[in-house]
Amino acid sequence: MKCAFALGVVAVCAACDPLATGSFEPPFITIKGVIVGSTATVTPQDVRVALVWQNDQTAGYNYGDQLVDVLTQFPANFSVQLRARPKPPVIDSLPSATALSLGVDPAMRWSVGTIIVYADDGDGLLNVVGPNDSPSPDRVLAAATDFDVWSLTAGKPAPSDFIGTFPTTTGFSTVAEPPPHEPVPGECGRFTPQGHFSDLCPVATSQPQPLDPSAFTEHMTLTDDARLQGYTCNSYWGPLEYPDWLQAGLGDVCDGGACKFCRGFQCPLDLPGPGDVVTCSTDGGLSYVYKHCTADPSLCGTRFCHYGHGERQATDPLPSGWPCP
Repeated sequence: MKCAFALGVVAVCAACDPLATGSFEPPFITIKGVIVGSTATVTPQDVRVALVWQNDQTAGYNYGDQLVDVLTQFPANFSVQLRARPKPPVIDSLPSATALSLGVDPAMRWSVGTIIVYADDGDGLLNVVGPNDSPSPDRVLAAATDFDVWSLTAGKPAPSDFIGTFPTTTGFSTVAEPPPHEPVPGECGRFTPQGHFSDLCPVATSQPQPLDPSAFTEHMTLTDDARLQGYTCNSYWGPLEYPDWLQAGLGDVCDGGACKFCRGFQCPLDLPGPGDVVTCSTDGGLSYVYKHCTADPSLCGTRFCHYGHGERQATDPLPSGWPCP
């Protein structure tokens, strides 16, 4: 779900000028936008735009960069020019064994950024705090969750099928992200001649795409949304609900068997727990989905959800614990 925020964005890569001399420093990339309005209860006078660099691979150290003042009369245009590369604490990497198993360069180093709009407390900074610190005095009003800013610092880009997960091009780039998808019964499993096949749920219905700088324009609005305040915490992933298998370690995901996140054939039945709300299919309850979410305090309340599911054939006996009538 998109944050209710209005922002027109055009990302323009800067060409190198062979005649540039002196202190001229063309930006690596420019993000232009417009805030078209506000539904927030109170719109403050000091509204600013920031690029928040995020670290979701190691112990996070998010920080606000490229801060820009914005007029509170709408529409309000702004331009964020990236002239500096991300700082070392937000440069992500993978263990060599993991990188090799995925088929990406172990030397790859990258960062991911999100554009936010916030109400400044008057010090001209985005005050980012830790999970156990006092709340930030700044108030986040909007975030562009439907596109990411990527920076490849070292190594080779990942293959194109990793778009949205790793950088797939050199330097700075922007990637359009599809909205989160809620699975429906029967979507995460199927029956084949080999038996029942289970996918990790949710199954994406669309994939991230390279952002066309000349065609990308988005209109959004400032809003009151308590989830956005997480961006002022230094290890926040964002206000979406993330599948819990994103936190899987080596060996947690397997093809068949009794690992924590089983996919493929011969997976045990994924049953809901007490209090989980189950949605059954309309074909006599032959499949179901449920979602169990928890907030991770160490990641500033980032929500991770287990998207459970099950399928059975009409000719099979009713499994023990089957939740559908």
